[in-house]
Amino acid sequence: MNRRPSEPERHDVGVGPASLDTTDRKIVDILRRDGRTTLAKLGRATGLGTSAVHQRVRRLEDRRIITGYVAIVDPGVLGLPISVAIWIPEGGCGDDEGLVDRLRDIPEVDTCYTATGQYRYLLRARVADIAGLEQLRGKVRTAARAPFTVEIITNVVWENRPQ
Repeated sequence: MNRRPSEPERHDVGVGPASLDTTDRKIVDILRRDGRTTLAKLGRATGLGTSAVHQRVRRLEDRRIITGYVAIVDPGVLGLPISVAIWIPEGGCGDDEGLVDRLRDIPEVDTCYTATGQYRYLLRARVADIAGLEQLRGKVRTAARAPFTVEIITNVVWENRPQ
């Protein structure tokens, strides 16, 4: 596509880093830091009108670049001050198709990653106390049907950091 010299170069076709122009990147960065930022504030930060910002945000949502907005809640306030990492090793559970569904049924588990290397799955879970941790270990033992490792997370240095 040929562009006129007065037209800005566009990088918003496709998926990936090159698919966002400078303004889209700025909008995404601001929303990652504060998902409740108003369209008016986004407009001031980008030099666009509210309508133009709204169209850009909607387009970012439609393209699944922005996939949602969340409230980050302190789990301690919810009575779940203990966070744990659970590692299920590669080959420990075979090719068990139902494993992910069984893990999803454990309410204490809030995050499940697949990984390469020694461990196939990394789970993050939250519990109220050591008794809750022992109950969680029993649930994971039943679901995983394999050896696993549980580690208590002692401190969050950072989490959900905008990049």
